[in-house]
Amino acid sequence: GAWTGIAGMSFHGGVIGVAFALFLFAKRYQQDFFRLADLVVFSAPVVLFLGRTGNFLNQELPGRVTEVFWGMYFPGMFPEGALRHPSTLYEALGEGIILLLFLFLIRRSLRIPGQLASFFLIGYGVIRFSLEYFREPDPGVALLFTLTRGQILSVFLVGFGVFLFVWLTRKNRGKIGV
Repeated sequence: GAWTGIAGMSFHGGVIGVAFALFLFAKRYQQDFFRLADLVVFSAPVVLFLGRTGNFLNQELPGRVTEVFWGMYFPGMFPEGALRHPSTLYEALGEGIILLLFLFLIRRSLRIPGQLASFFLIGYGVIRFSLEYFREPDPGVALLFTLTRGQILSVFLVGFGVFLFVWLTRKNRGKIGV
């Protein structure tokens, strides 16, 4: 077998990598990390939408077996000929379009740099956790109770987003009318 990475870690690990790169960029160019993070989060749903659309076109990450009328056939999946949820399209809609609209709608109500980024983490985590119920779990990855690895990592993402929001709010209490 060839190393293909750790299933379920692509996006969650990517968030850590982008945050680290953004931190280094902010240090190097003496910019506010949280202001930059608030800007960067608007590109993430667009990238997620395009990535999930690509997953669908490549017939990757198929959904669970279903009987709904919009179910689709994914050749080579067991059981052969079974209808499956088009989970990557659900994710393109949720993690892409809905998340982008959510961020766009709340952006003006947040006055503290970094709060929009914290809502991105919370929003993405909630959407991903929910949509994992329609996605076929990665083969060979053990579930914790009934939770997939993506759901477990999403719980941590939501928790960190909530922590970040509370920390930023408390840190800036008394400043800029908070």
